[in-house]
Order: sequence, then C-alpha cells, then structure tokens
Amino acid sequence: MDGLGFVDWLVLLSYLGIVSWVAWRSGRAHRQVIHDDGDTADYVLAGRSIPAWAAAVSFMATALSAATFIGLPNKGRAEDLTYLAANIAAFIAIAVVALVFIPLYYRHRVQTVYGLLGLRFGPAAAWTAGAFFILGRLLGSGARLFIAGGAVAFLLAPDAQSVWGLMVAAIVVMALVASLLVFIGGMRSVIWTDVCQAAVFVLAASVVIGVLLWRIPLDVVGILGHLADPGPGEPSKLRLFESGFASLDPAHSYSLLAIVIGLSLINLGAYGTDQDMTQRLLTCRDARSGARSAIMAVLLAIPVTTLFMAVGMLLWIFYDRPDIMGNAAPSYDPADNPFIFAVFIARELPSGLAGLMTAGLLAAAISGLTSEINAIGSTAMSDCYRPLVHNRSSRHYIWVTRIASVAAAMGLALTAILCISWQARGVGDLIDFALMVMMFCYSGLVAVFLCAVCSRRGRSASAVAALFTGLIAVIVMQFVPLQRLGLVPGDGATPVSAVLAFPFQMTVATGLAYMVCIVAPARKAPTP
Repeated sequence: MDGLGFVDWLVLLSYLGIVSWVAWRSGRAHRQVIHDDGDTADYVLAGRSIPAWAAAVSFMATALSAATFIGLPNKGRAEDLTYLAANIAAFIAIAVVALVFIPLYYRHRVQTVYGLLGLRFGPAAAWTAGAFFILGRLLGSGARLFIAGGAVAFLLAPDAQSVWGLMVAAIVVMALVASLLVFIGGMRSVIWTDVCQAAVFVLAASVVIGVLLWRIPLDVVGILGHLADPGPGEPSKLRLFESGFASLDPAHSYSLLAIVIGLSLINLGAYGTDQDMTQRLLTCRDARSGARSAIMAVLLAIPVTTLFMAVGMLLWIFYDRPDIMGNAAPSYDPADNPFIFAVFIARELPSGLAGLMTAGLLAAAISGLTSEINAIGSTAMSDCYRPLVHNRSSRHYIWVTRIASVAAAMGLALTAILCISWQARGVGDLIDFALMVMMFCYSGLVAVFLCAVCSRRGRSASAVAALFTGLIAVIVMQFVPLQRLGLVPGDGATPVSAVLAFPFQMTVATGLAYMVCIVAPARKAPTP
C-alpha cells in the first residue's frame, strides 16, 4: 500500500469527529463560566476538579507527544535501550516536584507556576519567567510540530521526492485543530481529549507491534536472540546502561552520570517549572492528589516508552536485516530516514490500519499542541498581561487567554515551518533534538525555582539576571568544543567540533544561573 486510502481517511475523520465531540462536551462548564463572568481558575485550571488518574494520563500524553511517536521508533532502530535508563532521571525529578514544588503551588493557590516567583522575588521575576517559558515553548513545541508535520507528509506521500508543501499544510491544519479544541473548552477539554488521544496512540503502537511480529519470520525468542547479538563487533541492542560513566562528549549523552545530574535537571524543569506540564498537576482537588498524579504519570510513561522502543527494535529487523527477512524484506531502501515509522505505516500496513496509525500520530501531536497552546495562553494572561492591566472582569481575562492561545497556535505553526529549512541540513536524532531545545530556557528557570524554594536569598533583579545567564550559557556552549575547554586532550583524537553533551550543558548553565540568583540578599517580602 502507498499512502492513505478511502477507508483510512474514514477512520481518520471519525477520530477527529470523536475528539471534537469530547472537547465540546467537556468544555460546557467553561462556556458557562464565560457567560456568567465566573472565576478564571475554572478556565485555566478546570476548577481544580480533575481526577488524579485523568491528570496523570494527560501529563503522560503531553510528555510523549509526536516527537516520541516518531522519534522513539527511530531511536530504537538506530540504537539500543539506553534511553529507557533516562527514567531514573524522571523519578528523581518527580520526587522533588511531588514533595516540594506541588505543595507550594497549592498552598499559594497560583494559577501558573510563575506566580510563585512573583510572590518570592517580585512581579518582574514572574513576568520574565513567563516570557522565557513562552519563548521556549514556541521554539521547542514548534520543532515538535515540525516533526509531526513531516511524519504526516510522509504518510500521505511516502514516495514523493519533496514533501515541503504537504508538511506546511499538515502543520497549519494541526495548529488550527488544536487551537479550536482549546478555544471551545479550556483546560478541562485539554485533559479529557488527552485521555482519549493517549488511548488511541497506545493502541496504534500495539497494532504495529502485532503486524511486525506477524511479518518477521521469527518467534519472539528468535527476535530477542538477534537483538542481544546483532552481529560480530556490534553491541547488544538490549543494552540498558552505557559503559562510559563519566564521559562528557555527546556520544554518551545517556551515561549514568549524565542521567543522574543533567537529565534530572531537564526533567525537573519539565515537571516542576514548565507551565505546559505542571498546569495539569494543578487541576486536581488538592496537593496530595496533584503529587499522586505526577507519580502515576511517570509510572505510566515507562511501559509506553518501552512500547515505542520495541517498535523501533522490530523495525531494525524488518529494514536492516534482510538476511532474516528473506523474501519478506521490503523492496525499497529506507536508508536513514528519521521518519521511517511513517514510511512503514504508509507502505506496509493494510487499509484501515494505516488510518488508525495516522489517527495515533495526530493524537500524539494534537495532545501535545492543545496543552502547549493552553499553557502559553494562560501564562500570557496571568503573568504577562494581568499584572499590567488591572481590575478587569473575569470574562475579559478569559477572552484574553483565548486570543493569546490562538496567537500561540499561529506562532507554533510559523516556527514549525521555519524548521523545514533545518531539515535540509540533516535532522539527526529527533528525541535528542527535542531534549536539547529544552535547555535554552529550562536552565535559568530551574536555577531560579531552586533558589526560590531552597534558599532565602535572591530578589527580582538577580532572578531576572539568572534567567538570562542560563540562556546565554547554553548558547555559548553550543559553539565551544571540548578541546578548547580543556576537558579532552588536544591531540586530535577528539574532533574539534565535539561539544559538551547536552545533559552536562544543562548542569553547567543551571549552576551558573543559580550562583547569579543567590548573589543578592532576599527582598523583605516573606518567602513561600
């Protein structure tokens, strides 16, 4: 099969119809809030009425996104299971978030996490942190939207020489659908559509595993044997931990030291300081429910991540081991296409299943987009607009949130389209790219939040300076080779272009930003 057929389009349109109906139904309460001029917390935080399990599923679905749907199978095909070890960092980070951050957020009843910085350091710190989050989300989420758009383009035209036009169209349509879902229902719609979409993309991955097991002429034991012993001189694809414990170069970005230090900080930024992720943890009834949903989300992510990694392992056998596949091997050369999962869906799945998989991809993409758009809109209103425009009605602020959400969707689409030019220079590993983008804003945010909750020092000016310090430090480290830093010998054994692995860049930038933040003594306002 090449591309989507009539049955696939029928399945896909049915999925979009169901999701839109769920968003409309769950958004009735928000429309009543606007009509009655009620509290903005109901629109932004779903009235703090979401069950812990639903918030956890929504949190997990947002964390995975289309980058995971496409990127993890590609990583599983090209590498081994060391990415799974990164869950150690997730557990370290979520423990800090559940025990320290979430109780503070609930105690102070903030609508965005940056409201805590406003209480601790002053409004300028909250405003700047909110602006940093918006900038970081436009860059990072725009890149993830580009990944989804590229995958959809290859689904529609797997044999096309150029899919530029299809990518642009897919990006624009997904941004419009996501903004519509947010516009009609706010946070409650985001969470309940996330629950539906998580079920769809997990089902889709499970179906592909079944198809691959059916196509590969080996039983499960035989498959595991070939994965454990890929060939002479090749490391096992079932390896879970990297051997280089303290290596600083990008080839060992998932070493144990990088996981425990750098990736833990990146996860702390995602789970505790990123409004997109943390917002759904604030929709529960109380701090205990919010903390429980955070832990549940991390536990749910492990089997789902393993599922998509397993897809990649099976794709390695399907595409890269013609000696195993024999006559069942594909007739085309997949090369190193980072969108190979989309090519497999379009060319190898029967009619109907390809539509289900496309729905799964859109579920992952739109799930991430709706929460990102909603988070940008709520942050723009609560932390950037409301401090400047006082004493307006709740209806006014809700409409500002809606307008900001639509503007966010447009900005994400524009960023994603600009990323197409980046594709022409080589995509690389999609998962590593998605994580690396987070550093630019997370380094300063993590430092300022740690200063806010772990010390009594710092004030508005030092917090703002720390945010810029983290950003500038990461930018500088993108261009400084390890040899020039004196971290590796300068004998030519290491390429001059090799820079510090991104988890250690996060560590250095966060440390520098933290030192800048604590330079100033505390302001006189009480600490949280």
